Amino acid sequence: MNELSALLFMLGNLVRLMKDIPSTEDSWMDYDSQEGEHPNEVHLQIRGMPFRWKIINALFILLPKLFLWKATAECGIIFLMETATISDAIVNCTALVFILNTDELIFSTVSSDYTKHMMERLAGYPIVASEMEVDLDDEASVLAASNMNSFLSRRTLIIRAPLVVAVWAILVMKYYLTMCKRGEDGTWISISAYTPLSTDLSFFELMLPSLFGVPHEKEPYWTMPGN
Repeated sequence: MNELSALLFMLGNLVRLMKDIPSTEDSWMDYDSQEGEHPNEVHLQIRGMPFRWKIINALFILLPKLFLWKATAECGIIFLMETATISDAIVNCTALVFILNTDELIFSTVSSDYTKHMMERLAGYPIVASEMEVDLDDEASVLAASNMNSFLSRRTLIIRAPLVVAVWAILVMKYYLTMCKRGEDGTWISISAYTPLSTDLSFFELMLPSLFGVPHEKEPYWTMPGN
């Protein structure tokens, strides 16, 4: 659940970055020709992003990550609620964390060494709540001013901790409402399980199964005894 909340915060920071960064086509590269410790050095600094690239990032980065978060959260709560042994629960949690880190794995595997070097040298854009002087060439100052890497802060205690509890409560409630039903004595019991006709799910069946549904056999393969 902590990984899911961290990813949700990362998506929020991405939205905030695209909202606050200027919609300009300023160059991200500065060529320093002055003499010094590192002469003829190229500095990389985020300075702006054209509006069309903001739309592209929203469609191909933000929305896929949001869909991935939703699918992983719903599958994760099903794994945890329906896993009998602690060893299987640990294996399932490890698999979910691997899914959340798939994009970083693809980047580290597919990207060239030049791209990785440039991304490591790229200085971030300062996102600050109030007007203050920030040295854009100092990455540590930029991160400190943005307060995006603070885990043990007032923001963590006030926002992150309640968010984790709220996400957990919503997912558990959704699980009971979709995977269970009320018995005659008022207790929650599992609904009948049906064998799907195919293991391949379309995008809409995966994201919105309650609306589009998953084709399955007419007769259930398992029913709660006594119901």
